Amino acid sequence: MPEPTSRTRDVVALIAGRYELVRERGRSEEVQEWEGFDSALERRVLVRFLRQDLAEDSAALDRFWEAARASARGNAPTGERVLDAGTDPETGGAFVICEWPQTTSADSPTHQLALVTRSALRPKTRGRNWLVVPAVLALGVAIIAFRPAVAGWLAWVNTPMVAVTQAFALPTAAPAAATQAPVSTAPARQNTPPPAATKAPTLAATAAVQATGVPRRVANTDGLGVALRDAPGGNRLPGKGYDEGATVTAYESSGQWTRIKGSDGREGWVLSVTLASI
Repeated sequence: MPEPTSRTRDVVALIAGRYELVRERGRSEEVQEWEGFDSALERRVLVRFLRQDLAEDSAALDRFWEAARASARGNAPTGERVLDAGTDPETGGAFVICEWPQTTSADSPTHQLALVTRSALRPKTRGRNWLVVPAVLALGVAIIAFRPAVAGWLAWVNTPMVAVTQAFALPTAAPAAATQAPVSTAPARQNTPPPAATKAPTLAATAAVQATGVPRRVANTDGLGVALRDAPGGNRLPGKGYDEGATVTAYESSGQWTRIKGSDGREGWVLSVTLASI
């Protein structure tokens, strides 16, 4: 595109007696950018200058010059290459002159093609964006409506899966607490204090009976004797048990209980602490 001449361009202002401002291209918080014309070399240039209201702001002025020096020291592409800089003697404003960006001009065919392409695609893009909201709402309604059915299906599937998992599960070792002797839940004998509370058991009495048919003597009952039970910690058998000092035979033990049999043939379970060695 040919450079504008003095007859075709409208000059808004003149900077440094040489650079003509034609039209504004954009601005930021501190800098204004204009399309300009170098009247000395007859070429289009890009003019950046500090806003007039910041001319007395030393911090803004320092930032402006630091950015200008950085652009001048670097190998900037066309449109960023610094050609000149200074301070306008009439206004006192700082300015920077850069080479005109030929490939990004608003009048270039490439720029016009980009505008046409964006304008042609914009309605289609907006249409797709508007379809997202109804699609999301429809998905949410579908999830809420079919939630009971999905929950039932999952329960139907999980039930046999849990059964199969339990069937093939490897056995695990019993915890240490499971091997301890069970605590008796049988009701306390009437008028008979707990044997362990009144007299300390002997080592021979508390030891588990390992052999079969070991003779033992009923002891540690305060003279009240022992009652026979149908199982370790179980129900009391009818009839009288065995008196203090009676000789019985111990056959097996289970935790705190021992199964005994007397000379009269009656047998049952008694607390192991009520038996002493002979």
